[in-house]
Amino acid sequence: KPVYGGPPTCSAMTGSEPSDPALAGRSGLTLLTGTRSGRVIAVLLLLKGLVLVYNVATYPAGRGYDTAHHSWRARSAGLEMDKWSYNPPLYYLPVLPWVDVSRFYDGFKPRLHVPAAPDEFAANRRGGGGEIDYSLVAVLKRLNVLYVLGAYLTWIVGILPLVAGSQRSWFLGSLLLLAFPGFQKAAVMAHPDVLLLFMSSITFFLTIRWLNRRPPRFGRNLTLAVLAGLTGACRPFAIVPMLFCWALNVGMLVRDALETSRSRSSTRTRTISSLCLKVAVVSLVAATLSSGWWVFRYTHTGKVMDVHAHGYMARFAPLKEHYDYAHYYSTFYLKDLLEVPNRANRGNRPSLYPKHNSFWTMLYSEFWGDHYLYFSSAKNAVEHKLWVKRLLFAIALPLSVLVWLAMVTGTMRVIAEARRKRVFLDPALFMSAMFWAGFIMFVAWQGTTGLLPGRNSTIKFLYNSWLVPVGVGTAAAQDVGPRLFWILLVLELAVFVAAFPMSLNLP
Repeated sequence: KPVYGGPPTCSAMTGSEPSDPALAGRSGLTLLTGTRSGRVIAVLLLLKGLVLVYNVATYPAGRGYDTAHHSWRARSAGLEMDKWSYNPPLYYLPVLPWVDVSRFYDGFKPRLHVPAAPDEFAANRRGGGGEIDYSLVAVLKRLNVLYVLGAYLTWIVGILPLVAGSQRSWFLGSLLLLAFPGFQKAAVMAHPDVLLLFMSSITFFLTIRWLNRRPPRFGRNLTLAVLAGLTGACRPFAIVPMLFCWALNVGMLVRDALETSRSRSSTRTRTISSLCLKVAVVSLVAATLSSGWWVFRYTHTGKVMDVHAHGYMARFAPLKEHYDYAHYYSTFYLKDLLEVPNRANRGNRPSLYPKHNSFWTMLYSEFWGDHYLYFSSAKNAVEHKLWVKRLLFAIALPLSVLVWLAMVTGTMRVIAEARRKRVFLDPALFMSAMFWAGFIMFVAWQGTTGLLPGRNSTIKFLYNSWLVPVGVGTAAAQDVGPRLFWILLVLELAVFVAAFPMSLNLP
């Protein structure tokens, strides 16, 4: 029986029913305001929202990861053409009212290497001179608050009620999502990955929300194609959520065509022709929006993925020839991490020193802490939250292990349910597949072009911020028994309390 509506004749192509009947038919707002656990989540959500506002208001606009680069991108609202402009301009476009784009384009042809005027808004050294003015970056960081809050609300109120295995799972998933301090850290960084977090959340939510909306309308499919294309236009890794949302969209079109052919006296040829045309349209829209900037960039610069300074990358190339990949992916130095929970212990220059090349150690340090000291230090170099991180790393370890196990069992559960019910368009199934595809792609990138032996600065929570709620949803896609629920609840509350100081822009 399809849970989101739709004729039972096509139940093999529709979403599966929650394992907890209490979730069926209940909206996220009802869970948030009409239940005791939901009101707890509402209070914590409000608290985290206030933290986001406070952090962005007090965090200096000129600080953060690669801020000078994003200031340079902002000076043209992201439309300037250069080897370094590898991220599409979608994240920077909101500052367009403050930018004179005519300086950067001759008609539709970009002027390459435009120098910056000394008094230019958000001019910087890469532009050819001038003092760095971070005014436009400050605008982008204020918008980050809306992006992170929008992602929180979309998952807690929209997605998790549709994919969680029970109300207990929804509560635990929401609490875990709010416990991560990395979202507050990401919000003060001017970076397109913050927009990807928001766009991937909205696009996936509307895709599964409209999965069985009746009667079917092609306008919805077209809207989802536009959203998928805009999601893909955020970052290179956005190809993962874009492709999965596009695949769900195409699946909806196929299902609707099958239903139409059964309920109407239309010929098979007409049905197939109509289906092919609709699939072609949504595919063209999504592909054009997501890849247009890359094609435009290649046309004018001859670059596609060549985005790094060759001199910088050349320092790491010889070390890759003798790299111990088995050690990189199989080690975890918790004791050393507790002693020095930042890059001072893990390395900041090319080397093959083992403790500077441990994927899981750095991932854990960056996810629960602030490995590169962009957020928890006065000047990106001095640790100001040493004991906060030590306590958090110790408390978060058992919860992290259980969450990874829950993601595996959650995936197994949705696969088993899909096979048992012959469900091909199950939101939880697509969500689990999207998580593992995104994580495997990130791990593979870490062993290839993203590998920087001894430094490994590509391991960032920011780069995975869009993937974190997908993993949380995958873990929540199953019911939990009362005993396990209380164990997880105690652990999550302890981690939330321990991580709260980490999420604040305070010394």
